[in-house]
Amino acid sequence: MSKSRGTFITAREFASFLNPWYLRYYYSTKMSNSIDDLDLNIEEFVNRTNAELVNNITNLISRTVGFLNKRLESRLGTLPEATRGLMNEVEAFVDRAREDYAALRFNQATRNILSISDIANNYVQQNAPWTVVKTDPDQARNDLTFAANCIKIIAVLLKPILPSYCQRVEEILRLENLTWEDAKFDLQNHEIGTFDKLLERLEPGALEKLVELGRQEGIEKVAQPTPELPPFKDEITIEDFAGMDIRAAKVMSAEIVEGSDKLLKLEVDLGLEIRTVLAGIKGSYEPSELLNKTVLVVANLKPRKMRFGVSHGMILAAADNTGKVAICEVDSSIRAGTPIK
Repeated sequence: MSKSRGTFITAREFASFLNPWYLRYYYSTKMSNSIDDLDLNIEEFVNRTNAELVNNITNLISRTVGFLNKRLESRLGTLPEATRGLMNEVEAFVDRAREDYAALRFNQATRNILSISDIANNYVQQNAPWTVVKTDPDQARNDLTFAANCIKIIAVLLKPILPSYCQRVEEILRLENLTWEDAKFDLQNHEIGTFDKLLERLEPGALEKLVELGRQEGIEKVAQPTPELPPFKDEITIEDFAGMDIRAAKVMSAEIVEGSDKLLKLEVDLGLEIRTVLAGIKGSYEPSELLNKTVLVVANLKPRKMRFGVSHGMILAAADNTGKVAICEVDSSIRAGTPIK
């Protein structure tokens, strides 16, 4: 990137165009403990993130969890004794990654993480659980249990580089707050969650388009256009507004609604009672981001029966014409259940 050639873009501008996970991963494959400039080679950026982060690591998670979801009731079995040698190999890569992180050799740490993913991918490919399941479902389940343990270990090792990505993996595996002590083979007879799309392949030319937009018109103007605003609605009276009971509510819990592309299930404290609210904000918020926020809820809205349950209220939010949503918050010092006037 060069200011003089008009190809300079900031990290914030990049994030407005592409998921920053790609860039964080790419830079980690370049960072060592020496003091060197890091170049962003566009072709290498696309090829490396697609080959390593998407096709290797993310695909391992997709094929393993997806098959367990579809054919094996989302439940793990036991680790096959025949994988003991492979477990020792993985554990050796864990130790090397630990040493590399300590020495600030992020590029070497990513190499070790990929080696673990290669081991798991090769094992799944060679043992073909999609064939074995027809005659021996328990063996297929156990083979995928080895892969699932590798995924958990990868999530631990990759967390310093991609914390949000790894948090999503934790949610898929129904695990919480994995630490370095969890980088071991101990996940057995465990029920996992449903696979949720993590990353897609970058299209060829994706980054060239970003650079070209920045060169021609300025990234802020093109990547973040002013959205077209809808016209005002018909006037209402103060009595109409007074009929709405809007309250401050504290988010006690939030979780993904399985099978829904848009909904999150929130448990909110309205002071007088706890309610369940289904909110169409999945694409804009991770469940963990909502915990303990004080939001605004229309408390006297008639309960709405939906495909995935009943929603007892509505979270107030702003939404633009791109689908991006921002919930309305108030200061956390406001007591749950306080009326909004």
